[in-house]
Amino acid sequence: MTSKQADLKIAMSGGNINRWSTLDNADVGKKYALELPALRESLKIANPDWRPLIPEWDHISQQIIGQALPDVITGRKPAKQALDAAVKAAEDAVRQGGWLKS
Repeated sequence: MTSKQADLKIAMSGGNINRWSTLDNADVGKKYALELPALRESLKIANPDWRPLIPEWDHISQQIIGQALPDVITGRKPAKQALDAAVKAAEDAVRQGGWLKS
């Protein structure tokens, strides 16, 4: 998903642009002429390590969110059902890690 080809395909489908090379692509430039200047400026100051710096994050990202989103995209589960379950599982993970009290 992070390859140049995949990032370009995702961008052209309306998804987030994650690579500088995609920002410089002529087709992307034509499609998003109004949005690209703001995105380019925000990426200059964005923190690339934006994720929560907790040991549980990899599990949450890969096993919880990473499983819920494909279920929604493929229609295996309704969005509300999949995301409600993901929220509960993520809360359980951070609670077990001692980050969330109650």
